[in-house]
Amino acid sequence: MRTVTVLLLLCVVLLVAGCIPSLHRFYEEKDIAFDPALVGTWAAEGDGDTWAFSQSGEKAYDLVYTCDAAPGSFVAVLFKLENSLFLDLYPKLPEAENENCLYRMHVIPGHTVMRVWLDGDKLRLAYMDSDRVEQIIKQKKASIATEGIEGHGPIFTAQTPELRRFLFKHAGDEKLFPEPSEYHRRK
Repeated sequence: MRTVTVLLLLCVVLLVAGCIPSLHRFYEEKDIAFDPALVGTWAAEGDGDTWAFSQSGEKAYDLVYTCDAAPGSFVAVLFKLENSLFLDLYPKLPEAENENCLYRMHVIPGHTVMRVWLDGDKLRLAYMDSDRVEQIIKQKKASIATEGIEGHGPIFTAQTPELRRFLFKHAGDEKLFPEPSEYHRRK
């Protein structure tokens, strides 16, 4: 069980390695844009990674992202700011009975955001680039609250309204959401 947990956490770290996690969600209720077309399993050609979305309630998805045969479970919310679609991911942490309670207290889940393009049986996803966020802040093109954590990099500490303004202002910046990965519907 411990090996699976370590692999899951490693997979999550690799998943968000290029993006900045946030203590707060990136959307407000009015931004939610549930689309039943996202439900299903998506995979890239020649890649073993899969994104399996199922509906969870009226406005959210349960997501099982599998990389290197290690699944990770998330709550995923599709939302729209003007003409841009995004996905807010929040991990569901394992509820292992034998997991150390002190250890669990030290694992703080965070929200991450991805840019989304959904077109029929093709899904493109782009992670937010942390280097570009730092560049935007250094060039004073935006002021947004972040904190650095040793060995991890920055984390957004801004509240939801500030995160939404940042996304709204920079949604068209191709360097902020570079190189989308393309997935095709499997099921």
